[in-house]
Amino acid sequence: MKIKLNIYSLMFIALLPNFMFIPSITVLANHYETSFSIMQLSVSLYMVASASLQIVLGPLSDKYGRRPVLLACLAILIISSLGCIFSTSTELFFIFRMLQATAVSGMVIGKAIVIDVFNEKNVIKILSQIAIVLGISSILGPAIGGLLIDLYSWTAIFYFVIGIGISSFLYNFFILEETNKQLVNNLFDQMINYKNLISSRRFWVYSFIGGFSSSTFFMILISIPYIGEVLYHLSSFQSSLLLIIITSGFIIGSFLSPILINSFSERKILYLSIFASFSGTLISLFLYIAFPQYILSIFGPFLFIGLSNGLISPIALSKVLGIRDDSRGAASGLNGAFIIGFGAIYSALGGYLLGYHQKVEILYFMICGSLILTYISILYTDEFKHFLHRK
Repeated sequence: MKIKLNIYSLMFIALLPNFMFIPSITVLANHYETSFSIMQLSVSLYMVASASLQIVLGPLSDKYGRRPVLLACLAILIISSLGCIFSTSTELFFIFRMLQATAVSGMVIGKAIVIDVFNEKNVIKILSQIAIVLGISSILGPAIGGLLIDLYSWTAIFYFVIGIGISSFLYNFFILEETNKQLVNNLFDQMINYKNLISSRRFWVYSFIGGFSSSTFFMILISIPYIGEVLYHLSSFQSSLLLIIITSGFIIGSFLSPILINSFSERKILYLSIFASFSGTLISLFLYIAFPQYILSIFGPFLFIGLSNGLISPIALSKVLGIRDDSRGAASGLNGAFIIGFGAIYSALGGYLLGYHQKVEILYFMICGSLILTYISILYTDEFKHFLHRK
């Protein structure tokens, strides 16, 4: 039970620095006297650094163990959070924000620990529970961040992260035991593992599904501060509450995924996912056209997009992590890098276009693009290909 609770806490910490930061984008744009289009890059740069780190952290944890890699990253998280507080320029702030991305070690190491410790039967169930924790983190993070800004200032966000980081470091230093019992002898072996993963058709198909579906989520994420605070004149805390809608859907989907997989085929669950995301987008667009004065007409139906992501995530992740037993850390890192990297690039482009054109329609354009790419990827899963072949 202790190991599961620690895994959940690591997942929570992995997302916290970025999700807590979201409500502060417009505040920090004013603080550093820059535009939203520039300051939103601090989210995208964090995600790019996070994606890059996942490629490195997976192999390092396979070679040196989960525990030392995790502790080193938590220490960097604490120091870089202090750096963000005392940064004197946008450029310096961006550098420390990228260093904050070491928080992603909680996600990479946590997933690898799941595979190390639990049997295959329980992996999808635990990964689904992890997805729920990630969803809760994405709800609480912006809400806490927005509240801290309204009560104190943007620096309170980083002091909060420092406190959480120190607590996790101390717990894992004294309590966590090494779970990787099959250390890789050298990093060259890991390069071979990466080559094997990259040559796997299953890896690419399910990573594309995860990457494109996450792009939809991150696009909505980056749009909320601008649409909420600039176009609809909400406070930081009020706009952060809009994230509850899509993340609640994600939590529900993650909860239902392991239940449905016991009764239905993967193909039918993916059908349901497609229907949910398509319906959510169409209903939102219709309500926005009919009632443009209400911000909930935009974001309310995105509950179904969150539901779709929650249904897909555990299935895609379990497929990727099950490719090779000797490269679980590498698979976790490379898959995570792919997913976050896609989200970073896509949301950076969307955030720039949104800030430049200042139109809500940009959000729908970007969502439709990522959903179409997700649907195309789903058609290449084994279940769909076999089904179409039989037809």
